[in-house]
Formats: sequence, C-alpha cells, structure tokens
Amino acid sequence: MSISKSVTYAADILEAWRANDSDQLNRRLANPLTPELDINEDCHEYERLELLDAIAAQISSSIASSQEAGIYFLLLRHLAKPAGTPPLVLTHVGQRLD
Repeated sequence: MSISKSVTYAADILEAWRANDSDQLNRRLANPLTPELDINEDCHEYERLELLDAIAAQISSSIASSQEAGIYFLLLRHLAKPAGTPPLVLTHVGQRLD
C-alpha cells in the first residue's frame, strides 16, 4: 500500500515546523494539493486534501498575524498518520508536538 498524498503533505509541513525552518514551512504551506486529484478517483483522499489545504491556509494566516497556530499542527499530526493508524489521544491541548 502506497502512502497517500495527504499523509505526505501533512508530514512534510510538520517536518518543516519541527525543524523550525520558516522558509521550508512557507513553501509547503503555499502549495495546495486539492487540484492535483480528481474527486472521482478517490473521494476520501480528495476530502483529506481539501481539509489539509484549509489547515495550511489557517496556519499561514496565523503566522502572518503572529497568532498561535498550535491547534492546526495537532490536526496535521493526526492527518499525517496513514489510514488504519490508531487515533491521536491528547492529554493537553497546549502540549509540544515533537
């Protein structure tokens, strides 16, 4: 089973964030993936990509306005897991994501 574009996209954004590489993070956030997939090919994957594009836009907006974006990275962490992986259990919303 190959890793989906949505899992790879989420993982790439998280990797740039964890590395504290703002240039790489901005490049990742600036490249939406939804147009790359035909909704008729894989509806579930298309919806995941739409969600990821919306999360990326919110992260970009939060960074631009110097607002906290941590909750969006929690969502990305969940979406970076392949299908069938147990869900992420959080004990505290403000926890560090590394």
